[in-house]
Amino acid sequence: SLISDLIAQKALKGKCLAVLANHVLNHPSDDWPRRALLLPIMPRMVTVAVCEGRCVFHCRMCDRGKGRLRHLSAAKLTRVLNNAPTVDVCLFSARDSEPLMNPELAALLDALKVEGVAWQLVSNGALLNDALIEHMIVGERRSSISFSLDAATPELYKDIRGYEFDKVVANIRRLTKAKAAAGVESPAISLQMVGMSDNIVDLPAMVDLAADLGAGRVKLDHLQGDFQPGDFETRPDWRDWITAAVERAGATRIFLQLPDDTRRRLNVKSPSGQSGDAQR
Repeated sequence: SLISDLIAQKALKGKCLAVLANHVLNHPSDDWPRRALLLPIMPRMVTVAVCEGRCVFHCRMCDRGKGRLRHLSAAKLTRVLNNAPTVDVCLFSARDSEPLMNPELAALLDALKVEGVAWQLVSNGALLNDALIEHMIVGERRSSISFSLDAATPELYKDIRGYEFDKVVANIRRLTKAKAAAGVESPAISLQMVGMSDNIVDLPAMVDLAADLGAGRVKLDHLQGDFQPGDFETRPDWRDWITAAVERAGATRIFLQLPDDTRRRLNVKSPSGQSGDAQR
């Protein structure tokens, strides 16, 4: 049948699924589309736990990831994808861990490439190396990687994450150079910050760092839980640093993603004309 052929060709994704769905809706009297009525409600995205239990860092705002590492195998991911032929984006969740610690990550990325599925993950970037970068270069697919930095200066970064800022930045820069050498835009790069009372002063510099590293987005999150220093909004002048970051984002055309409640309090709208790739 047509559907079986599309599944065998790994083609039942993206625009193809949308075309079939529209045909079902617009031609209800056709016979073969009725056999494909489930297609419009089948998933386009799947979330899988790439690893959990242990992290390479012990950040001051996180007391997890100190147990035994458990990881997703490439064989299991392939079985998941075989049972979800319409999926075209795979979100790697690492829970309390660091996804680059998965010893089969390169094989996972290769499996997604074979299936024609894009991927998204969040990493601290410490374990990024040339071998992994080679598997991350995915050409036209809409893959993305977001790096949790939490600071844009070496001293504050080390205070928060206990690691060398320059080493992580160098790793991200290698990925940017590899993309340029291959002539591709994927994976899109983002930077993330958990906003606290002491690191919010680095947000404008984080925007400039994103522009320097070829990232399209900077994402600011609230601090979750009862940690010290507290959330960035406990700092009296937090509005000044956010406003400065918004101005830098406008000048560098970086998409600055603020928490919804913060954006409403400051009456800040998402700037138009900025990088959409980084939002994926």
